[in-house]
Amino acid sequence: MAKNLALLALLLGVAALFLPITQTPDGLITVGVFAGTVKKTEGLLFVAPQMFAALFGATLGRKRFARGLGALHLLFGLAGCGLVGMMFSEPRQGVAFGMGTYAALAAAVLVLLAGLIGLVKPDPKRI
Repeated sequence: MAKNLALLALLLGVAALFLPITQTPDGLITVGVFAGTVKKTEGLLFVAPQMFAALFGATLGRKRFARGLGALHLLFGLAGCGLVGMMFSEPRQGVAFGMGTYAALAAAVLVLLAGLIGLVKPDPKRI
């Protein structure tokens, strides 16, 4: 179950890179990492922790999602939730969040859940 959550988090993280992070309420100006009217690669900072952990979970976790990988996911999921949470805690006027922000938050939450599941119930050892 945890490896499937990590794969879904990886897909959401990649989608967050190509969706707008912020936009004006009328939608004329959009800011994104790789897509949008204004491209800002520093937005990659908000997606990087959860994508890093999800990449490990989707590749190394396919064989066995153990406690070590669960701890990595838990830590990077907390970091990702904290970074995206900072965006939500900052007061903004005249700017709305785009779908990329919500996709990054969903990816961070999925990585956090995969970490919790990996710690509580790791995959059994195969002989």
